[in-house]
Amino acid sequence: MARETVLGVGSAPTTTEASTDSLADRPFLLRLGLFYVALSLAMLFSLDRYWSANWDVEIFLHAARTLWDGGSPFDLYEKSRAAWPWPYPYPPLYALLLAPFVWLADMISGSSVTVWSQLIAVRLPVFVADLAIAALLHRILRQATGEQWIARLGAALWLLNPILFYQTAVQAHQESIWLWPTLVAYAWVQEHRLERAWWPMLLLALAITLKQSAVIYAIPFGLFLLWERRWLDIAMFAGLFALIFGAVSLPFALYSDDFRYMVFEDVRKMPVQVQSWQVWTLALPDFLIEQTRTTFPTVRYAALLTVGAASLLSVWALWKQRSWYVIGVAVTLAFVLTSQKVMAYHYPMLLPWLIAYALRPRRFALLSIALLWTSWVLVSPYFAPWANASHLLFYASLGTLNSLFYGWLLWQVLAGDDHARRTAQPGELQAAVSLSHWLALLALAFALACVAHPLRAALPNTLTTLLLLLGALLFVVLLLFPPIATWGERVLALPLAEQRRASLRPSHLAVSLLLVPLFFTWFTMSAEITAVIEKGILQAWGLQ
Repeated sequence: MARETVLGVGSAPTTTEASTDSLADRPFLLRLGLFYVALSLAMLFSLDRYWSANWDVEIFLHAARTLWDGGSPFDLYEKSRAAWPWPYPYPPLYALLLAPFVWLADMISGSSVTVWSQLIAVRLPVFVADLAIAALLHRILRQATGEQWIARLGAALWLLNPILFYQTAVQAHQESIWLWPTLVAYAWVQEHRLERAWWPMLLLALAITLKQSAVIYAIPFGLFLLWERRWLDIAMFAGLFALIFGAVSLPFALYSDDFRYMVFEDVRKMPVQVQSWQVWTLALPDFLIEQTRTTFPTVRYAALLTVGAASLLSVWALWKQRSWYVIGVAVTLAFVLTSQKVMAYHYPMLLPWLIAYALRPRRFALLSIALLWTSWVLVSPYFAPWANASHLLFYASLGTLNSLFYGWLLWQVLAGDDHARRTAQPGELQAAVSLSHWLALLALAFALACVAHPLRAALPNTLTTLLLLLGALLFVVLLLFPPIATWGERVLALPLAEQRRASLRPSHLAVSLLLVPLFFTWFTMSAEITAVIEKGILQAWGLQ
């Protein structure tokens, strides 16, 4: 079997064959997509408005409405800075994309008060991007492995995990929207190298115009052009980016200097909002401005540190002729390990690359470990501006563990197998089954914690009652897990699925005992676990 490299794909099926396979599986993708959207909406309309209509939702809605609310259509940044302590900090294309959906939602509801129509409108483009990424992962994996069940598993892993549920149903954030063109660009270069190079250039320029974070994925492509001495293409890439970003952004930049500040300076001045080793920088009093703000060099120059790390990893991967999915994982982990702001809604950035990388050589166990750890990071304690400063050691230690894990994951990806295999090896099927079971358990626990929120208001407001509710939630998760995991295997068409029945193992129980209470606190009680640590369970749960 030929090794896949940055120069193209070995002996995988042709594009036509892969497309035909994907089209043949359209009923599965349609059912999966409908199930994902229905489940997400059920969570959305069960959650407290603390989550469903959160700060970011209101900022995004306001940004879209500035285009027609009177005054100049280019006063987005000026109005956002006047209206919000944390204004809209992204290029204007995302607000322009949201605008027709928000306008229609306002027309349906008859007002700009955030009700069901606005809650859906602000998430609708994200839903579309989520589904598009699932379809693309299905195609990538079907083409690389020749296995329909691996393609299905990859699509399900992307859509039905707590990390994506949190981004879309809970936070209404937009990482998927710019991830989709980025993943398409990388998949194109992986398959076609630099044939019609204008296409990945266009996609990457579009991604950056949606959100600045995408620039770290343009770095490897630019280095690849340099590596191949494609001088004309380098000039074309720079010109295409300037044309697209400039055409969208220039009117806003000319209208007000608020554009320049919010898009290019604000993020750099953000406080330390991470669950990584960077928390230790807040323990250095000589650099401290306030509890979560510091001038320590690794924070002050975090953007340069991230760009430098991404560049070095990209050069190494190009030199070693690794796949573009390896490059995607490496660049994302460079961001996770070096940035001073990595929120829970940023972690979907990791998943498409990791799924595309790990399932091609059938590294199911690695993907299981990464999914479990990242689900923990999603709801783990973090050092908040209102946290007790004496607890810094605790939060920094947890952050260091997270950084050690993601450093280990980076090493595993860089040093591991990068062949796309079309034949199974002993033990791989059991690892794939285990991965599907972990996905079922995590999705079940997260979804039930969200839809259980209305019970919180219906029950007596006592600690005993709420602990009983938590116990009932844990019991239901453990009770439903085996049949749902068994059903999931059969829907995904895993080999020999009809001959197996899932069972509850000690490892499943241990993970449930850790994550179900955390999901319950966050989404049933609408209280982050940090609040429980800092304020005590009674105050955090609203009992005093």
